[in-house]
Amino acid sequence: MEIILSIKPRYMEKILSGEKTVEIRSRKMNISPNTKIWLYSTTPDKSIVGYVSVIDYVYGNREEIWTNYRTATAINEDEYIHYTKNQEKVSAIIFGEVQELEEKISLTTLRSHFKGFQPPQFYKIINKTLGFNINGNEIIDDNTNTVIEKESVNQDLKVPLRVLDSLCFS
Repeated sequence: MEIILSIKPRYMEKILSGEKTVEIRSRKMNISPNTKIWLYSTTPDKSIVGYVSVIDYVYGNREEIWTNYRTATAINEDEYIHYTKNQEKVSAIIFGEVQELEEKISLTTLRSHFKGFQPPQFYKIINKTLGFNINGNEIIDDNTNTVIEKESVNQDLKVPLRVLDSLCFS
């Protein structure tokens, strides 16, 4: 399974640097180990900056989650209490190695390829992806394994990347 997850830039920096290896969410999520998470950095970045696989997912008592994962969250206790207030249970997403994209995929680029694309407020499950890879001078459509005419592909696709089709989100 793959999802796209929205994260504030100040936390995204900590994820990309490896300082933050656990993401806390105040609600239960439908994910499991090996889920691939596309990391969307919110305003002002407004772009997909990388991806990561989930090592583990824990939904549990708020105090126990803090006790077990506080050093990996890269937030202080006051921030945690404020974010999780009024919640008995919270989610902890334990990240594997983060893969940062060579070039971010901007919201503008996403919308130019996929009309109506909206970044999630929380997260969205991806049911299908459209893939494009650059192989030498050819651009290959991963779905059909055929060469695409470069003129038919928006020039923002300059690096190997997977582009998300907003119509395939749950």
